[in-house]
Amino acid sequence: MFKRILIDKPESQTDVIPLFVGEENCAPCHAFGPYIREHYLLHFCLSGKGVLYDKHGAHAVKAGEFFIIRTGEVTRYEADEKEPWHYIWFAFRGNITTRFDSLPSVCKSPEGIAEQLFTLIRTE
Repeated sequence: MFKRILIDKPESQTDVIPLFVGEENCAPCHAFGPYIREHYLLHFCLSGKGVLYDKHGAHAVKAGEFFIIRTGEVTRYEADEKEPWHYIWFAFRGNITTRFDSLPSVCKSPEGIAEQLFTLIRTE
């Protein structure tokens, strides 16, 4: 299932300008890319696993982690064949994006953030 919800952009807010959120429960080996984004994307893995490919190489991602897609970078990502991931994502722009530039491509999800985004998506 693919789901994408557009979020109204508050023009007065410059630190974080939310663009859209979405959810996908992927089929085995489902892949996206290679693609270059015009915004930042955070993908939160709720269950299963997969691989992110970016300029730093291949990165395994599992439940409880998130991966970062940065503006202007070529990325590709693919669900695992046996345990495909179920993920949600948050696309945004704004001054806060520079804070993500020093982080690794894959990080442990902050406690509760994925559940909050999942609730936002599910209460459309």
